[in-house]
Amino acid sequence: MAVSSAGAQGGWAPPGSAVPGAPGDATAAPRQVEVAALRGSAGVAVARGDDRWPDTDGSRSGGHGVLEDLEPVGVGGVLDGGFHILRNHFGLLVGLAASIYLPLQLLDLWVAISAGLSAEIDSTPLLSVLASTDSQLPLTWVVFALRVLALSVLGMAAGIVMRDSLAGVRRRPAAVVRRVARRWWVALLVPVLCIPVKLAFGCLGYIGFFLGDALLMCASVVAGAEGKGPLASFARSWRLGARSFGTALGVSLGAFAISVVLQFALYLGPALLTSVFVPSEAVILAVQQAAMLSLVVTQPLTAAIAARGYVELRCRSEALDLALRRHDLGLVA
Repeated sequence: MAVSSAGAQGGWAPPGSAVPGAPGDATAAPRQVEVAALRGSAGVAVARGDDRWPDTDGSRSGGHGVLEDLEPVGVGGVLDGGFHILRNHFGLLVGLAASIYLPLQLLDLWVAISAGLSAEIDSTPLLSVLASTDSQLPLTWVVFALRVLALSVLGMAAGIVMRDSLAGVRRRPAAVVRRVARRWWVALLVPVLCIPVKLAFGCLGYIGFFLGDALLMCASVVAGAEGKGPLASFARSWRLGARSFGTALGVSLGAFAISVVLQFALYLGPALLTSVFVPSEAVILAVQQAAMLSLVVTQPLTAAIAARGYVELRCRSEALDLALRRHDLGLVA
């Protein structure tokens, strides 16, 4: 006995009869528009009455292990999900980060050596980015700006990956890179809009920075996941963060703590050992610059956590998980 995909009463669906929402039905167009709004532009197969029952345990076959149980998971679940995203897309995210940060570190090393900067090992790269910039050295500001742009690019890539996971597909890494490259101007303008707001919140002290980051941490992810422009991504991230501000603030604090711990482990260890056994200032500086490549790991992780946080905020404020589950069960009105 075939079961109607509309799921209303579980009635018969005679062979050759039109199934509501199937191609050729008058209601198919608006239904497909709704699904496209939930899942992006990926094509969606419409269930037929003679198809087997879909999974009813909330799992999604295209989630690649991170969205198998799509539901609000809290701050801890978001942070853990960020590690899962990084593991499942390690080659894409870390490879993209390496292609950006390796040239930046060479440029930064050249600037430091040419300016005669002394080696200091009392801070991590994350905390010394602004402290290492000198108004008399314009190139250091260029390096800082490029680092911010690199994080925006990684956020867009993570957003595209998350959108594909929601759609149940997996795009090739080269296709993700090409998609990000075509919208490079969005990755450039999103930080231009976000940084002044974060600096304004920074007037309240360290907690002010986290307050601003909680509202805007998903801006680049939104640009990649929803294909929006810079201003629309800024506004969308602000709304999502404001609706579930406690969760967004917890994710921001957690991502910062994880990043600092990893950078202390990957940066201070080699720098301290070198300072003990090799007293040469130039060698210590070179080792410090090499150790700062810990950004190749920590920045993709930050972007992955932001992408998982984006899904969490949508589940809490828009019931994204319920909407997708209703569609999978054929209960779309």
